[in-house]
Amino acid sequence: MAFIGVLFGLFGLSKWLLDYDGRQAIDLVGYVESPSPHMPKAEMASEDLCSDVVPCVQAVDSETLTMRRFESAPQASAIAAMLGGDVRVAGWIVVAFKPGALTDEEKEDFISALYCAHVPHDPC
Repeated sequence: MAFIGVLFGLFGLSKWLLDYDGRQAIDLVGYVESPSPHMPKAEMASEDLCSDVVPCVQAVDSETLTMRRFESAPQASAIAAMLGGDVRVAGWIVVAFKPGALTDEEKEDFISALYCAHVPHDPC
């Protein structure tokens, strides 16, 4: 009987490890403490950018882009559609690029780094 319990435990752990997406736990404070060259003058802006209408749990604003983290990936996708403009979604994170601040290549580099740095099964 204990063997069956161990098997269920191992199955649950392996399922969690396979399904886990590190973007869920990204702390946007790291983008302020160690700024990306793509985010000059980054600062926390949760109080200004998160609201009942845009219910993010964290937000960072910079001269080039705004990042918001949400409780769920579906919620992030819904808000991204509502925001419009040059907006990209990486799981729980919505990145809104400011017009003319970055080239298309710089935008792709930033999104790729955001995606690749936090996904356990290295897709990059």
